[in-house]
Amino acid sequence: MTAHTAESVRAILAAALAETGRTPPKGAEGEQTLTGDLGIDSLDFVSLIQLLEERLDIKLSDDAAAAVVTVDDLLALCLAAVAAATGGPA
Repeated sequence: MTAHTAESVRAILAAALAETGRTPPKGAEGEQTLTGDLGIDSLDFVSLIQLLEERLDIKLSDDAAAAVVTVDDLLALCLAAVAAATGGPA
């Protein structure tokens, strides 16, 4: 497993969001909502979760993913999953 820092997780999340084609030119902001502000629909969200799981080598639970509302929520979920998978902080 690749060791990820908080900064690398942020970068991977930003790249994954950009790949959805739904982020503004300056990028997504932490407090923006995925569905309301960025227009990510359920299919985009599932693809985004799968992409993050693949790139970060993590597994995100369906229940935890369902609770995600903002970009910051998704970042926190990814950071926690990376920490759990590596036994330390991201």
